[in-house]
Amino acid sequence: MKILTIPNPILRQKSQEIKDISNPEIQKLIPKMIQTMQANKGIGLACPQVGKSIRLIIIATKNGAIPFINPKILWHSKKEEIDEEGCLSLPKIYGLVKRWQEVKIEAFDINGKKEKIKAQGLFARVLQHEIDHLDGVLFIDRLIKQTSGAKINFKK
Repeated sequence: MKILTIPNPILRQKSQEIKDISNPEIQKLIPKMIQTMQANKGIGLACPQVGKSIRLIIIATKNGAIPFINPKILWHSKKEEIDEEGCLSLPKIYGLVKRWQEVKIEAFDINGKKEKIKAQGLFARVLQHEIDHLDGVLFIDRLIKQTSGAKINFKK
């Protein structure tokens, strides 16, 4: 699959919830997204990045790539941390972003089972980054400081 890059307008749209997880198109999309993320050496990928404005993300974990369907952040820690982020949709651009250290999310798995997951560290960061994509938010909108890549304008 082709990964969209800025300034493609799909990257700025709020994605629609998936109503039927068992839909064959959704079931076929998940392995394609996993393959695309892995081929591009990503650790997360959201549907808007492949041109689909629906609420599905893939996260690479030590147990393999996991799809999260209609993910929502239910809770977050008060503690935040700053770390460097990049994005497959903004090639070669990196910067420092403040994120919550811990989050609890709710999402559906590939079989339509609702799950609650508590995440911390890099896993929590990647979940927040990819869920932002579903709301049309890019990491450059949250940049504290750009660390490399072509100069961009960003919000503080």
